[in-house]
Amino acid sequence: MASKRDLVKGSAEYLVLCLITQQPMYGYQIVKELETRSQGYFKFKEGTLYPALHRLEKAGMITGIWHSLDNGRRRRY
Repeated sequence: MASKRDLVKGSAEYLVLCLITQQPMYGYQIVKELETRSQGYFKFKEGTLYPALHRLEKAGMITGIWHSLDNGRRRRY
């Protein structure tokens, strides 16, 4: 049986795509939504999530868009 780490590694792109096809999301939002929907089973860290997002973008499967927040900061969806 595959370990939890292997399952996360092999599923990262698929899980991210499933979420962001429903609505645009930023990184922290993706992490929290995956954790909530999986009842804590998937707890992505930056080292897992952002490389997956970069691979998907490089493959042309997603496009990042910057949005300005009211406090002057920016967030990438």
